[in-house]
Amino acid sequence: MTDPHELDPTGSAFSGRLAPQAEWLRQIAEHVRDVFWLTEPDSLHIHYISPAFESIWGRTPESLYENPGAFMDAVHPDDRTHVISNRNRKARVGFDVEYRIVRPDGEIRWIRDRAFPILNDAGEVVRIAGIAQNVTRRKRAEDKLQKRESWWRSLFEHTNDLVTVTDTHGRRLYHSPSVERVLGYGPNELEGDSALEIVHPDDQEALRGVLAKLILKPEQPLRTRYRLRRVDGRYVYMESTVVYLPGLIDGGAIVSCATNVTDRTLRDPATGLVSQTFLEHHLELRRERSENELYPLSILLADLDQYSSIVSSLGELEGERILRVVAERFEEALAEMDLVAKLDAERFAFVLQGVNEEEQAEVVIERLRHVLQQPIATSAGEISLSASFGLVVAPPLGSSVREVLRKAESALERSQHKGPGGHKVFNFETGNYMLERMATETALRKAVHEGDIIAHFQPIVDLSTGRVAGFEALARWQRSQGALVMPEVFIPIAEQSRLICDIDMAVLRNACVRLTEWRKKFPEYGQLQVAVNLSTRNFTGGNVIEDIDEVLHQTGTPPAAVKLEITESSLIEKPDEMAAIMHLLAQRGLQFGLDDFGTGYSSLSYLHRFPFQTLKVDRDFVASLGTPGERPALVNAIVAMARSMGLETVAEGVDTTEQLEFVREAGCHFAQGYGIAMPMSADDAEALLEADKRY
Repeated sequence: MTDPHELDPTGSAFSGRLAPQAEWLRQIAEHVRDVFWLTEPDSLHIHYISPAFESIWGRTPESLYENPGAFMDAVHPDDRTHVISNRNRKARVGFDVEYRIVRPDGEIRWIRDRAFPILNDAGEVVRIAGIAQNVTRRKRAEDKLQKRESWWRSLFEHTNDLVTVTDTHGRRLYHSPSVERVLGYGPNELEGDSALEIVHPDDQEALRGVLAKLILKPEQPLRTRYRLRRVDGRYVYMESTVVYLPGLIDGGAIVSCATNVTDRTLRDPATGLVSQTFLEHHLELRRERSENELYPLSILLADLDQYSSIVSSLGELEGERILRVVAERFEEALAEMDLVAKLDAERFAFVLQGVNEEEQAEVVIERLRHVLQQPIATSAGEISLSASFGLVVAPPLGSSVREVLRKAESALERSQHKGPGGHKVFNFETGNYMLERMATETALRKAVHEGDIIAHFQPIVDLSTGRVAGFEALARWQRSQGALVMPEVFIPIAEQSRLICDIDMAVLRNACVRLTEWRKKFPEYGQLQVAVNLSTRNFTGGNVIEDIDEVLHQTGTPPAAVKLEITESSLIEKPDEMAAIMHLLAQRGLQFGLDDFGTGYSSLSYLHRFPFQTLKVDRDFVASLGTPGERPALVNAIVAMARSMGLETVAEGVDTTEQLEFVREAGCHFAQGYGIAMPMSADDAEALLEADKRY
């Protein structure tokens, strides 16, 4: 037996030259966790094995000195052939092998064993040295990872949900095999295409908005619904959980797991009746096939009176059973061509075909009242029901489906205010438009006074750097219940009532407060700017100069940081008065942009009369890019003209990557649009600045 303390790799020559170092090497070997070993080239004689052998193998080094064959006995039976082969074939050149051992207590551990030859002066192999490392923890982690990957792969292969992975530009990188079951496409038919290509056109804008929010909030999933086009052209309704994973691939990936909810979207699960979605789709198809006309038909809504009290007394299950009974009775009471749908909670909708007179509709209402009054057996005894009705008779030409349903809801609400069991008819000729408008104006005036007019911000990107250079501030009305009212609803009313001046100043103040904060917080962006739309009413009889001075002074905003945008069509109203005021504001350092340029209202002579620094290329021109025609050439012409006049250009309505690249190549200085980012809250705009996203 070799002396276990004799660490002599090369024989007698070693003693003469390296003996002093041998003791150091032995001490190092005895204080590390890995096993150091030294054998004869045939591996049958062990010269040295470090103490760590005992902690890993569960056997003493002495036992191995006495019986070198015990080493192979400890190797797992399934791995012995592999280990012996490596030692026999590769010992003289070195090997790196992983195998399992079985400790005396039965525990199995994984070992990584690396060996290399030691040569004498003649270049002959005289010893084999090696390092054995316990890699059990790593192997278990790898095994767990492989099982998890196998599990996920199996899940994706067999799930009925549609799993899709796209890059941040919307290009599809992967979709699960379920795409064939759900949509009918073959395995490779959609790969590399834009994921939006098969999304229903009416859903694309909302989906872009969801994707924009995802980029700002990585790893925070969002739920959304949209329609996808099947291979046969039909659309299915999908409900999806979407998440942005920045580390999944270079540039990040968007992962979507979508469930086909067509059945439950088009049918109410409690009653089996068609849903509001189906009803609206049915009416839209009818309108399209009848040249934009819903006539002759009537829309009737019914709301069960005291239904919530019944559910409170009898419970949800009994309440659902009552709804099923009511649904069956309603279907039996209607003519064969009529349609009944289940809306929210206890509300039903009826499409009455061929009914174009109020008297005809009232006959149907009486029939429905009658079936409701028939007793229904419950666990608490028999009950009878009543309902309130709202009716729209023969909607006029051009009425939209949503509009007709809203009018029916308005009639229903008025019926409910009068008490249970009644009905009201909405009359289009004497409708409540003026009352609604007056109510909106009153609420809007209150909103301005109470500070409920806020700004949302749409990024404007510097096309030379791809970074955000500023924002356009857009008016939003924050209702008390949290809902946002979009400008197309209230701006026309504000324009007519002169509230627009107060709204413009509210947006300017809101934007300046945020801009001042951002310029301090993000100095790396240089001189961020904000663009604010200014109605021409500010220039006629108002105090626009004093109002703007006050906002800039109170917020501490440099005038050069604010760009006031004027629409091209407004220049012809009072050009001299407007030019004078604009020049006074320009002397203070404020900048001006001409909005919607190219729509044909003004001439080049007007541009010289006003202190504009920027032209905004109208979105209609940008939308036509990539299609044959004159408009792409017009964009190039506008950019060239602006450049010759020393003006910067901003491309509006950039909704696609192709449009973004076109306006960049055309020489536009800046761009904005849904393809870059949708208008967002101030907090989301700040998050966008923090992300420092490039476009």
